Amino acid sequence: MIPDANHDRAMTLDAFVDSLSKQDRPVVLIEGTREPLPAHIPVMTEFARQLARRRPRAIFRSGNAAGSDDAFASGIEAVDATRLQLVTPYVGHRRHARCAQSSTWALPGVSSAALETIAERTSGASPRYRDAVAAYRRGILPRSALVKLEYLLRDTMKVVGDTSVGLAPATVAFFYVHPKRPQAGGTGHTVRVCQLVGVPVFTQADWL
Repeated sequence: MIPDANHDRAMTLDAFVDSLSKQDRPVVLIEGTREPLPAHIPVMTEFARQLARRRPRAIFRSGNAAGSDDAFASGIEAVDATRLQLVTPYVGHRRHARCAQSSTWALPGVSSAALETIAERTSGASPRYRDAVAAYRRGILPRSALVKLEYLLRDTMKVVGDTSVGLAPATVAFFYVHPKRPQAGGTGHTVRVCQLVGVPVFTQADWL
């Protein structure tokens, strides 16, 4: 588990997974870098399959990216694709990458209230994007910068959700972070969002 001031108790991975069985519909964020080590890909798929099989009431969520997201999603789909939620930066993102039974939420469909929260959490987790987020909210962000920011906002949306459209906040997050750059990119940002809002985070150092 990544050290985090928001964790006020030491909880092992096994204990936390066991606790999911006591919740009605826990939302498990399961995703990671686009560059997992090839030898780990089948292990990632099997880990996701076992989680889905052992926790039949859990909902699983990813960003529908290539690499780790695909590996994890394949494991969920092998058990029950209807419990896989995909959160995407735009409508039609990698439309043919997943089973038709999975459900998809795109950033443009969030409510204005949720977008305010998403923008605030994005700035809090990655302060260097604060000016870009402010420009996005005012509608003046250049197109050249908009695409990257939409992906970052999508990453935040995966964690905080939007209850007005049926997307609950994440309960716990399992990541495969980049082996050499664990805090880099969208995965690093998503980890920081989880830590900012108090969602427990586990990486491959815990579950592999």
